[in-house]
Amino acid sequence: MQVTRTEFSNRSHIRDTKLAENTFLRLDQKADKSLTPAECLPVWDRREQPPVITPLIVKRQTCVLPAKYLTLKFRRRIEAEVDVNKLPPVPKIRLILELKTREETP
Repeated sequence: MQVTRTEFSNRSHIRDTKLAENTFLRLDQKADKSLTPAECLPVWDRREQPPVITPLIVKRQTCVLPAKYLTLKFRRRIEAEVDVNKLPPVPKIRLILELKTREETP
C-alpha cells in the first residue's frame, strides 16, 4: 500500500506538475520516494473549520426500560420480529442542539 512519485503525479488532481512534485515531497516524511497511508492521513484530516460549532447534547445519560422489556422472552420477540411496525415504541430521549459561533483567532 504505497504510492510512488510517478503514480502520485499521474493520478492526483493537481494539474501543476511542480506543485504536485512539491506536495509529494512534503508528504513523503520518510524520504523513501513513496507514500504510505500513515503519511497521508494527517493531511486528509486537515479540513477548514466550520464557522459554527454544533454539539448535540444528551440531556439524560441513561434510559431506564420498564421491567417487562428486560426479559429473555421479550428480547427473543424483538430479535424475531420482521415487521418494524409491530415493535414497541422506542424510549424517548431528550436532546439539545447547541449552536455556537466559532471565535476568530487573530
